[in-house]
Amino acid sequence: MIDMLKMGTLDAVTFGRHSQIDPRLEVLNLPFLFTSDEQQTKVLRGDEGKEIREEIAQCFEDQGIYMLGMFEAGNREITSTKKISGLKDLNGLVIRTPNTDVLMDSFEAWGASPTPMDINDLYTALQTKVVDAQENPYQLIWTNGYYEVCPYLCVTNHSTIPDEIQFSKVVFDKYPQDVQDAIREAAKYAADQAGEENNKRNAELLETLKTKEEVTEMPAEDLAKMKSIVEEKVYPSFTKDELSAKIVGQIQALAK
Repeated sequence: MIDMLKMGTLDAVTFGRHSQIDPRLEVLNLPFLFTSDEQQTKVLRGDEGKEIREEIAQCFEDQGIYMLGMFEAGNREITSTKKISGLKDLNGLVIRTPNTDVLMDSFEAWGASPTPMDINDLYTALQTKVVDAQENPYQLIWTNGYYEVCPYLCVTNHSTIPDEIQFSKVVFDKYPQDVQDAIREAAKYAADQAGEENNKRNAELLETLKTKEEVTEMPAEDLAKMKSIVEEKVYPSFTKDELSAKIVGQIQALAK
């Protein structure tokens, strides 16, 4: 789809594949970079995050894609066939992750065995115990039915992969100015609506999932350890260049 956007054979798409468009944007997926819903909203949709979004949008434009908006996709949580009560339970856990370096490196640093896998194969892999666990926002846990094959859910809020509204530069540039303006206005509205709706649904779905799975919360001291581990072992690998380091600093500043 990214290649189709660049060629102009696909007009627009919404997904969070920023790191495949520019590897420097992998930092947006770093665990514990976002520490609250309020911080996420500031960065992705608020006036406070405008400069950050402009820098990210430039990375997209350099690859022939206009980024017209960003919004929350939901925090990532772990569902599993084995009960997870603390960090020690991640040791040796075979967990499916997306093919995203920062998440694979992070789970490895936490002692797990991350296994990248196409999401279309994940339900069967959990059902047949090819993998022990997976991590996704509540919405995907619900809509993909992972609660049916994972009796346990551990609330970690360890990471998020923001979504972007993307438009082919080849296609967009052919429109007259008034149409371009209308599309940009519509994209801003859509991003605001999507972010608000996703936040609302994810909050509600936790209560629903509690009726389907045994829910535990990763202890606060273990979450602090997980954060400390990735800051020491993972963050340095993804903040070597000036832009990545700058984006991380700007996002962290909005947590204060």
